[in-house]
Amino acid sequence: MDAPHLLSLETAADRLAVSVRTLRRLIILGYVAVTLGWVVIGFAPSLWLAALGMLFKAIGSSIYWTYSSVILQKTVDHHFMGRMFSLDYAGFQFATVASVLITGLALQALGNEQVRTVVFVTTLASLIPLGGWIAIVRWLETRERTQHPSSVPDTLISG
Repeated sequence: MDAPHLLSLETAADRLAVSVRTLRRLIILGYVAVTLGWVVIGFAPSLWLAALGMLFKAIGSSIYWTYSSVILQKTVDHHFMGRMFSLDYAGFQFATVASVLITGLALQALGNEQVRTVVFVTTLASLIPLGGWIAIVRWLETRERTQHPSSVPDTLISG
């Protein structure tokens, strides 16, 4: 394999021909890493440990962002691809702005000495997308089994 190929924007999922089902399940790990990152930040007695928590959060969000993008690329009709990615990015921007505003307002109302309380509430809030995604994956897998009982449960996506 030559260097330009190794440095291309092709994802590991494309190279390994990972199934959509596997990618969905790996996204769960991404959400778990984000929640774990919040827990580490909440208990961090030092800046270094808080930085480790931020690293967990970054790893988790990279996992679910990348794999959900691959799922979109592999499952959405090409005529709608731009619209889907626009919607995906708009949702990301909305969630980012909303969480920053809510966290800022909470810190302003409670005071900086309650920062750990705000982090613990944020940790609990991070369980919402985790639980939601687990429920969605279970629903999708059940639906796929009932609609296509004779098909191979872990069909590979083509590159």
